[in-house]
Amino acid sequence: MWICSQTEGREHYAIPRALHTQDKLKRLFTDYWAGPLTRMFGPQQLKDRYHQELQSASVVGFNPLFLTTRLLRNCLPGRFKTPYDYYLYAGSRYSRQVGTSLKKKTASLPGDFFFGYDTGFLEAAEMAKALGLHTILGQIDPSRKEYEIVLEEEKKFPGLSRYPLSIPDAYFNRRKQEWDLADLIVVNSPWSKQALVEQRVPEQRLRVIPLAYEGPVRNEALAPKNASGITVLFLGQVILRKGIQYLLEAAQHLKGEPVEFRVVGPLGINLGAWPDLPPHVKWVGSVPRSRVKAEYLAADVFVLPTLSDGFAITQIEAMSYGVPVIATSNCGEVVNHQQDGWIIPPRDGNALAKVIQEYLELSPGERQAFRNHAIQRSKQFSIQNLASHLLELERELKQN
Repeated sequence: MWICSQTEGREHYAIPRALHTQDKLKRLFTDYWAGPLTRMFGPQQLKDRYHQELQSASVVGFNPLFLTTRLLRNCLPGRFKTPYDYYLYAGSRYSRQVGTSLKKKTASLPGDFFFGYDTGFLEAAEMAKALGLHTILGQIDPSRKEYEIVLEEEKKFPGLSRYPLSIPDAYFNRRKQEWDLADLIVVNSPWSKQALVEQRVPEQRLRVIPLAYEGPVRNEALAPKNASGITVLFLGQVILRKGIQYLLEAAQHLKGEPVEFRVVGPLGINLGAWPDLPPHVKWVGSVPRSRVKAEYLAADVFVLPTLSDGFAITQIEAMSYGVPVIATSNCGEVVNHQQDGWIIPPRDGNALAKVIQEYLELSPGERQAFRNHAIQRSKQFSIQNLASHLLELERELKQN
């Protein structure tokens, strides 16, 4: 049996849900679990801390701990120099609470499996190991490798980032302690695995398990909205790490072509720092979740020129609406090159422009084939497949 621990509603509780479908979930610990009153009257961010598929599961939410921790952050903003100082504080406080709860519930724990995500894993996993549990860490991103990439981009494009990144060494040191403690470490992409190996994590303790996504049930893509040209969609955080600077370079190369770029998401760059902004780039800004579907349905191509992502679930989300994806290799392996999209090198605006031009020149039938392949590809990232991967981990740890 598995005990899961996670803060926030990460991945729509995919790991515990997958285990619950197999009757393998003993308990879920989380920082906040929305009760009936919260789901009726609470703010949306708290309403989302619940999933109907876990209604019959054993869930322990540390709601008072969560509220007091958030209150401290909001009332004493000077208490934390960077967001990562807060993540350290909140993660260790939460993890200690999980460890205390594990100690109180020692019955039949030996031989069970404890899964938790990075930064909120350390203290709970120490207790789990003391109680005889196998420990599995979910590492959500490439850690220091990703940070170094962003710092390089900030030097290359001075003044472009609105929020220059600053992460204290203590944050990475905590993660290293978690890596050393875990029996196995789960990452979501070969890119993350490679990055952790470079940070001296033993490769034999790393396992790649893709994320799960449940999109609309669709077997055939809708017809394209733009008959004379194409609409290229960027959806996510508009920051250097996501490669927005290289999308702008691509847009400059495609001036005069019937291509419209729609950039949807919170703006994390200074537009004034970019000389000669292309006029065919439309800055939409943040949109409510209810509008995201309309953005996908209006798009012909989705672009993810990311420099580093643990996975990037938006790839699958776009494909589920029949939108082919142009992505880099520095994220989860979703795109099949020249079938349901394209893989391009990171940090290469010329390559991005070339592929967009290539799609623009396809016949209607060729575009339709890309869209149909995209829908079929999106169906391969299911909760059932995720459960199969987790059960493989269980069998492996039992044999060792």
